[in-house]
Amino acid sequence: MSALAPGDPTSAALPLTFSPWRLGALTLPHRVVTGSMHTGLETLDDGGAALGAYYTERIRGGAALVITGGLAVSPEGCGADDFSVLGDPVSDERLRAAAAAVHEAGGLIAAQLFHAGRYALLDGVTDAHGRAVHPVAPSALQWRSRGSELPEELDEIGVLRVIDEFRRAAERAVELGFDAVEIMASEGYLINQFCSPVTNRRSDDWGGDAVRRRRFAVEVLRAVRRAVGFDVPVIVRMSGADLVPGSTTPDETAALARDLVRAGADALNVGIGWHESVVPTVQAAVPHAVWLRFSEAVAVAIALPGDPTAPTAVPVIASNRLTDLRDVEQVLAGGAITAVALARPFLADPAIVDHSRQGRFDSVNSCIGCNQACLDRSFVKQPVSCLVNPRAATETRYPLTMTTAPRRFAVVGGGPAGLVAAADLAERGHHVTLFEAASALGGQFRLAAQIPTKEDYALTVAHYERRLGALGVRVELGAAATAEVLASGGFDGVVLASGVRPRTIDVPGASLPHVRDYETALREGVPAGRVVIIGGGGIGVDVAKYLVLSHDPVERARDFERRFDLPGPSTFFESAALPQRARRLELAGRLPVGSADDQDPPRASTPSADADGSDDGRQGGAMTVAPAPAPAPAATRPGSQVTLLRRSGRFGEGLGITSRWVALGELRDAGVRMESDLSYERITEEGVHIVHADGTRELVPADVVLVCAGQVSHDPLSAELRERGIRHELVGGALDATRVDAVRATRQGLDAARVLAPVAGARRTA
Repeated sequence: MSALAPGDPTSAALPLTFSPWRLGALTLPHRVVTGSMHTGLETLDDGGAALGAYYTERIRGGAALVITGGLAVSPEGCGADDFSVLGDPVSDERLRAAAAAVHEAGGLIAAQLFHAGRYALLDGVTDAHGRAVHPVAPSALQWRSRGSELPEELDEIGVLRVIDEFRRAAERAVELGFDAVEIMASEGYLINQFCSPVTNRRSDDWGGDAVRRRRFAVEVLRAVRRAVGFDVPVIVRMSGADLVPGSTTPDETAALARDLVRAGADALNVGIGWHESVVPTVQAAVPHAVWLRFSEAVAVAIALPGDPTAPTAVPVIASNRLTDLRDVEQVLAGGAITAVALARPFLADPAIVDHSRQGRFDSVNSCIGCNQACLDRSFVKQPVSCLVNPRAATETRYPLTMTTAPRRFAVVGGGPAGLVAAADLAERGHHVTLFEAASALGGQFRLAAQIPTKEDYALTVAHYERRLGALGVRVELGAAATAEVLASGGFDGVVLASGVRPRTIDVPGASLPHVRDYETALREGVPAGRVVIIGGGGIGVDVAKYLVLSHDPVERARDFERRFDLPGPSTFFESAALPQRARRLELAGRLPVGSADDQDPPRASTPSADADGSDDGRQGGAMTVAPAPAPAPAATRPGSQVTLLRRSGRFGEGLGITSRWVALGELRDAGVRMESDLSYERITEEGVHIVHADGTRELVPADVVLVCAGQVSHDPLSAELRERGIRHELVGGALDATRVDAVRATRQGLDAARVLAPVAGARRTA
């Protein structure tokens, strides 16, 4: 394992984070656990190779203990048909191989014992005899989700059977080589369902009051503890707050925590929220560390000073919306929390631990909380990866190999797709020149960072800037990328990631001076007054957020607390940690936003991370590293001054399924008017004349009209390169701008690098 001793000078920046701790019979070298995340790799027909490669890359990057995604204790406990089942021979061999790979890399691995209960989506799932299975639950109450079915209420025999399934699954996990187990009792899954009066309407020994409702959780834990003994740590992932009206109370949560410790838990890993909660829990709109208060409450509950009935305290592990180990250090400094579990941050950067231990925080590829390639895909059973790190969960498909025959490549466009392509080529030993017509790298990501709740996108841009510099990539800003330049540059191939331009609209009056496309308007500033936004897709929603939400992350965090009536602040919010994080974000964004049409730092920027940067072939010099003034943030205006219009369809179309409802809720709460099912008649100096579906005409008053009607590809080079016979790959928005999709853009950037410079015949890097 790459973990260093706590006294090593490279761990001095975060002394608490890089101090050892005890988890049952195990001693771990630092306080960061790789938390559970379902990747879909668990059921790949590859003998566990991809799953093992995913875990071991994190171990080599400094992780000490990884917790698997949910491993079902029975077929009826599967979340869907892409879950592994402990005890199934095929699943077991994959899991055995993955555990062995982790051990070979020097790490430890825990199996999460999982039962979805009424959350199970079991279409296509069968038992060992090939028979279809159906969900079970404490009570026959259906979940509001497409594909769900009414669960069968477990009778007494069924309850005891499920407890025994947890026991047998724990035994099997130890036989397969797992070093610890975690019982999933949070996030609204079966055990959590038993604990809640919302989903447990029983009146027998397993329900009726809080004591009997939590009995199932305690008996599962006791059965698992008996199965594995005391040499194998048992973690319980419990719910710190369900965030569902009428569910478990804080006092009941505290009592559950105490009962779990008495029943033999070695640690409590505190989760938050249910899938059906109307409170966002994992989106970018959720303030960093806001859920810490519930983990701290659990820690207090199991260690009440002076209480002779209190159980012996065990480690409490905090999780959710923690992405920076400097924040983790502040969390640990509060004194209540022993360790943290990070899941998505390890998708974004497998080496987040090593980078942070060495004090190289700018080298961390930060999780931006977008969910677009991870949770959004997991919920629809698509392969999980990461927007900012498209190699995540595809390590066997894209091995990091060093070429034995370096070649020269050009990348045109410094947005997400271009940055990924340039980094991958250079990381494998090739010589790369990146051309970007704007005054700064980042493209749509740099623009997205100006949108309230999307500030973390600036961290991605800063990461790639430093990464390309460290890899020796030559970056030409404001630089020509004409066919002549590319033909005479001796390049063996070209990645065209030249991005998108705003789409224009064919509406009378669209050329009036107070009508602007979103990019021009935000770059040059939006005058005070009433604003009508034409186009209610993802771009329009982002522009509306830019206009009406606070640009101060600290202020938004306080608003979040008030909006969702959260209990008293955590130590993180009471300390200086929150404003310190806001300051780091501010510094990360202090490079000019950049424009392909204006080399001076613009006053404002455009939103919507969808594809790549832009390049119009103009001459310019190399990248400078000195920071420039940041664009002035827009003055927040009342939502009543903003109207969002859409011809038809859903507002926020193109936004991720976990984020769209949150963004629309923010706009509604701000008072933004949203109108759809209409046509645009004309634009005048007074505003936008629309016709509703019922034929009613209306003038929507506007001092400014912003056009957010989508994007068009900007591809000035591919045709000429084709005529000249220059090998090239067209990617991202330059290839297809019909749908905002940054996940597709970064994956295409990576694919283009592998097509132009295949891996075959190369040796593995260290």
